[in-house]
Amino acid sequence: MRLLTISVFAAISLLAAATTMLRSHSRSTDHLVGMPSLQELQSTTGASKLPVEEFEDQSLVYSNETKH
Repeated sequence: MRLLTISVFAAISLLAAATTMLRSHSRSTDHLVGMPSLQELQSTTGASKLPVEEFEDQSLVYSNETKH
């Protein structure tokens, strides 16, 4: 019984370590995949030449309900 407990604990620890290593590896190679930075995207697409548009921000508009 003791050997089974140790084996299960070792298997769970190994699985957790492998999962952590895979996640950290995938995050560290994200910039190598060819994803340009925001500044590079803006400079190559000519975003500075686009016209500036004004809009009315209605994100905090509430209805006027009358309370009875």
